[in-house]
Amino acid sequence: MSFLDKSPAEEWDELSRKRRAEARRVNEAIKAEERFTARLSTYDAINPSHYKGNGIECIEYIKERLPNDAFLGYLNGNVIKYTHRWQEKNGIEDLRKARWYLDRLIQEQCNGED
Repeated sequence: MSFLDKSPAEEWDELSRKRRAEARRVNEAIKAEERFTARLSTYDAINPSHYKGNGIECIEYIKERLPNDAFLGYLNGNVIKYTHRWQEKNGIEDLRKARWYLDRLIQEQCNGED
């Protein structure tokens, strides 16, 4: 006879609830990892290796060369550009690029303090 055969229904129900809750936590973790992986692949699509020449990423070089308000304008301009053209040009890829630039704009505006 197993534990469940000797246990009252309440114990069985509690064990079943705990297992369902753990399964939900595992599924949420898997989904979070998938979102993170998708963001990494989006980052690579937006910043391929040819933007990383001479030991510095192009976006970082642009940031160093521009005053802060001009750099924020550059980021905002790219958000506008990609959201404006996404239906006629590259579809979802352009929306992901717009999101990347928007995330960077938010990061810069918050000074890295999210």
